[in-house]
Amino acid sequence: MSSFFRDYLYFGLGGSKYGNAYLNLIITFSAIGLWHGGAWNFIVYGLSHGAVVCLERFLRGRYKSWGLTSIVSNPIFPYFSGFVSLQFVAFSRVLFRSESLDGVLDFFMSMLSNRGGVYLVPWLGGFALVISIALHFTPRDWNGKVLVRLCGYPAVIQGCILSSIVLLLVAFSSGPVSFVYFQF
Repeated sequence: MSSFFRDYLYFGLGGSKYGNAYLNLIITFSAIGLWHGGAWNFIVYGLSHGAVVCLERFLRGRYKSWGLTSIVSNPIFPYFSGFVSLQFVAFSRVLFRSESLDGVLDFFMSMLSNRGGVYLVPWLGGFALVISIALHFTPRDWNGKVLVRLCGYPAVIQGCILSSIVLLLVAFSSGPVSFVYFQF
């Protein structure tokens, strides 16, 4: 989908070569939001992503002229910018998953108030988060070693291992969850 919008809409509007690149980005991301649905939350979703891409494009290369080279060259900066990007994407997913803009507001208000003693992260989600963090900090060569070892097994054993993983994921799921695009 993103390739389609890039090739036929963004480049069709002139991309960054002709016209206003920022306007072309906003139009493209707004169309992506509309493609997901006609509700206002999808339009805001597309506009917010377009605005952030425009902001990144505007800031790119301006750090030196603004005297911020020491901040950008700091080894912590990529982690900080990655963290900020992840937070934006995670919070914008609320726009994507909500029924309306009122639902987005209700979600954020309930998240900030934590009324009713409901845990924000269920135990299975917390466990998955801890495992994900642990896997993130494992040495890079472990992944290759695991894949080499798995590929060394006969195809039947590989199928059994992968099927067992899928069955465990299904067994620990919270119930039937339809694919997100089935709702459109």
